[in-house]
Amino acid sequence: MIDITASQINVLKNADTRRRENLEFFRDFHTKIYDRFKDYKLEKYHVSLNTNLGQLDIYHEGQSIYADRPIAFAKEELADFYSKYGEKKKFKTLPAPFGGYNLPRYFHQRCSQLIKKSPVNRGTHTSYIMPNFYPLMIFHGIGAGYHVQEFLASNNVINCLLVENNEELFAASLYTVDWKTLCQPFIKDKNKNIHFIVGPIEEESRLFAYEFKYLSMHCPLYPITSFLINHRNEDIYERLTQKINEDTTAFATVWGHYDDEIYQLNSCLHNLTSDHKIIKPNKPEFINTPIFVIGGGPSLSDRIKQVKENKDDAIIISCGTAIHSLYHYGIKPDLHFELESHLVTLNHLKELKDDEWLSSIPIIGPTQIPPRVFTLFKHKLMYFKSESSTNFLFGNKDTAIARGTPTCTNGAIALFLHWGFKKIFLFGIDMGYKNTANHHAKGSLYYNTKDKVLLAGANVDHEATVSITSVNGEPMKTKPILYTAKRMIETSALLYKKTSTIYNCSNGAKIDNTIWLSEEEFNLSLEEIDSKSMKKDFIEYEIINNKNQINKTEIESRIEILESNLNTLGQHIISEISSSKNELYSLTCTINNISRFLEVQLKPSLPPFYFFIRGSIWHLLYIGYSHALMMESYEEVEDWVSTWKTESIDTISGLIKHFSSVVNKKYNMNNDPWTWTSTEEPE
Repeated sequence: MIDITASQINVLKNADTRRRENLEFFRDFHTKIYDRFKDYKLEKYHVSLNTNLGQLDIYHEGQSIYADRPIAFAKEELADFYSKYGEKKKFKTLPAPFGGYNLPRYFHQRCSQLIKKSPVNRGTHTSYIMPNFYPLMIFHGIGAGYHVQEFLASNNVINCLLVENNEELFAASLYTVDWKTLCQPFIKDKNKNIHFIVGPIEEESRLFAYEFKYLSMHCPLYPITSFLINHRNEDIYERLTQKINEDTTAFATVWGHYDDEIYQLNSCLHNLTSDHKIIKPNKPEFINTPIFVIGGGPSLSDRIKQVKENKDDAIIISCGTAIHSLYHYGIKPDLHFELESHLVTLNHLKELKDDEWLSSIPIIGPTQIPPRVFTLFKHKLMYFKSESSTNFLFGNKDTAIARGTPTCTNGAIALFLHWGFKKIFLFGIDMGYKNTANHHAKGSLYYNTKDKVLLAGANVDHEATVSITSVNGEPMKTKPILYTAKRMIETSALLYKKTSTIYNCSNGAKIDNTIWLSEEEFNLSLEEIDSKSMKKDFIEYEIINNKNQINKTEIESRIEILESNLNTLGQHIISEISSSKNELYSLTCTINNISRFLEVQLKPSLPPFYFFIRGSIWHLLYIGYSHALMMESYEEVEDWVSTWKTESIDTISGLIKHFSSVVNKKYNMNNDPWTWTSTEEPE
């Protein structure tokens, strides 16, 4: 029998007291944690005293999870972290912008002007410098929490995310960690934030979604200065980290910006005043009709026979430039779908050089398609992107489509899922390249066009930097935008799995939550149903005989609402920037507060307006923050932050005036140069 000293008994008593006090704290601070753990009993794990060290340890099946040295384990873990991310260490994450704002439009020109005033440049500044604080710290795994306790007690952390997917280990931490003391600095300081994600969350995709939601609330602190410790190198956290790293590049490519948003809004207002029809709810009798969504990927050529053989029994939707390949194979789609707001859409359609054939196909797309594109088609149907400001102004649950970006195929899939169709088949939606020289299907205009923008899209070698897996398990390469598109299909398929099934009939990337069908499996999957007449009836109901339109008398008043919201938000951000001090910590807190305001206040109340302005604010914050992090002297940072503040305030003030000048006018396509010029041309 082992004798326990008085001091050791005191350690055990303190552990029980600590648990009780932690629960009392969480009762006020985090009621969900309190409710879950107030009566929780450990089963597989238990907390016990290592009498040799006088330290509380966690044991699983009689073995210490820290090899009988819990505090030493924590210190070694932190030492490894500090060796990479200690003060003054240099590190690389999302590169700072030194160019890229090349459009001859208002916002891009303002960003370009701001960058030119920075003292850092691409040639001499290639890394960020760790400040003497941590903007965003992520702990994957808590366990005994000694590493968390030591880190937070020794460092100034602005945002802290604590992830523990094993609820027993979190319950164990109630005995070992003084959570009240650790959380108090975050509670008392309005600039700080601490957040818990406690499992069990069995689906790793959900765990990732929870964490990614938190990270994206702190852009651009994530992805520039978000640091993490994978406690005990557990496999689940290693996979979680890998997934975050994979999605970071894609995240940074879809911010959007004002020049594109205002261009789209201008196109939308033209289209709404032109009396084009708006989508309406589907009828139950149509939903069994198979839907073929056709993309322009190279595997379309391999599976085109199946499209031909079943074209009378399915609704065939050509997406974007895929219409050229269908034309090449002699297949006329039932519907054509466009998403892109760029005038390249108009140019690629004109390159078909068969106006009569094209005009007889109904077109569907979001309201921001260039107005002149709609003139090429006899029958036109529009919807509102859920994430757009136009949905906030004019849309509703029946006319708004969510998760329909970033490619045409995403839009078509989202639309037909919204309409409730049960079976959606994807052809030519490869989402990547087995061979970058074979980047599109046969007949694609990408192989013979002279359009500079389209030619740039055909040169995929330098952009296809993301590694993915094919349906056959082979490695593939893809572009960030296509990776984002793939992830969006996966998300949509999961959300609609109770009502719809997506079949991947493309021989390209593996798309999770869809069912890949070989040619033989595809032939077996199509049920013998009378869908031919339903196809015709659906098109007549939804498009030909559709009378659903926007009341034009409401447009002016709605625009006034958007203009008022923009002015209010602009003044709030200007106030935040003006109150910031000319030093890195204050700049970081200001950026953090602005980002959280966008996510916590603006997004829930006005989501479409949030998406309209979010990207532009992020770009301004990104430029200021990233450049400041590369400067070595305090004086340099002080001068730069002062410059950034002045330029950002001027940019936001000017943006409000620019917006007013664009939207307050009579909408006549023949008199508005924006309808025949792209964002790559001067205003």
